[in-house]
Amino acid sequence: MKIRNALFIAGVAASAFVISNNSIAAVYTYNLTFDPSTFPCETAAGFHQCYAFNSIVPPTDNPGDEYNINVSFTKPIVVGPSGKFSQVYAGFYDLSASFGGGSLSNALEYNASSVTGYVGPAGLSLGGFESSHNGYYGWAALYGPNPGFTVTGLSTTIDVKTKDPYPLVQLIVASDVEVPEPATWTMLLAGLGGVGLAMRSRRRLAVARL
Repeated sequence: MKIRNALFIAGVAASAFVISNNSIAAVYTYNLTFDPSTFPCETAAGFHQCYAFNSIVPPTDNPGDEYNINVSFTKPIVVGPSGKFSQVYAGFYDLSASFGGGSLSNALEYNASSVTGYVGPAGLSLGGFESSHNGYYGWAALYGPNPGFTVTGLSTTIDVKTKDPYPLVQLIVASDVEVPEPATWTMLLAGLGGVGLAMRSRRRLAVARL
């Protein structure tokens, strides 16, 4: 995704503590703190996204490796309202696969996510996903029409069961809100305008009949 590629050079500084035994089935733990007010935001491809990178490179990426990513925010991160989808996530962004046009052969063996300081409607979903080009992540999301939510922290555990030929190169923390494309907005506004004209025409017709 263009948004993420653009920020590869400007990773956001955060503290990290790494535990590793440099062997297969290694466990890597990262404790990260971010200020969400510093996140750049952009709307593209139907999503409004705010995000930050950290220049973490796991020493290994082997079957059985586990990544524990514990993110805390200096102030609540606001994930905006949407008619379809709102989420916050943390995970590894596989930039080399994106630039090379390849896809991941890695797969998630296990994933678990939890949040702290949640304020929002019931029904927050927690889980993980892998992207064909961009790595794998843990997330918290609302689906369908929703007013958005805030959290003060997100923790995710990712276990992988296959080796990825493209090394993981950076950790990303981001929020996504699905929004209508500009063309969709135009159609929506045109439709609302048409409804308004129809209502005015009906009122005029009713007055004429009186």
